[in-house]
Amino acid sequence: MLLPYHRTATAIKLGEENGMYCIQQTTVHQTTKHAAFRIMLHFATQPSPKKEMTIYIKDGQDYTNAFTDLLKPFYLYV
Repeated sequence: MLLPYHRTATAIKLGEENGMYCIQQTTVHQTTKHAAFRIMLHFATQPSPKKEMTIYIKDGQDYTNAFTDLLKPFYLYV
C-alpha cells in the first residue's frame, strides 16, 4: 500500500482492527534533504517482525540505486 506519510499510523491501526499486520514499512524521501512524503506498507494475516527501510528517490540529479531497483520491474528506463 502506498500512502502519504502522515497517514501511516491510521493505516496500521485500521489494518490491525481488521486482522492485518504490518510486516514491512518503507519510508520514501525525495532526497536526503527532504522529510518523508510517502510510506509503503506491506500487510499480512499473520504477525511477523516488522522490516523497516528508507528509500531516497534522488541523490543530486540522479535516481538512487535503491529507487531504480524498486521500479525496474515497472519501467523500461528509470
